[in-house]
Amino acid sequence: MDINEVFTRYDYSSIPSRKVNCGCALHFVIKGRQLHKPITDSPTEMVRFLLEQGAQADILDGDGKTPLQVARKARKRDIIQVFQEYGIIK
Repeated sequence: MDINEVFTRYDYSSIPSRKVNCGCALHFVIKGRQLHKPITDSPTEMVRFLLEQGAQADILDGDGKTPLQVARKARKRDIIQVFQEYGIIK
């Protein structure tokens, strides 16, 4: 499995249907969505785990936002701090 895979879905409400970028695993964790059964109850710890495994923090979601931008918009200070710990915020 590619830890940096960008997940997509089809939007059938438009004609023709189109593929929509949903973001990567970091986006899903920060937005509070699940890909599979969670292995931890802490989104902060999951972000830390993904970064330790080599997750890229510069992948854009369908709105053109990085995971850090999503965390900032949602005011998730604990997750922002993890990005600081890993040197993603300069």
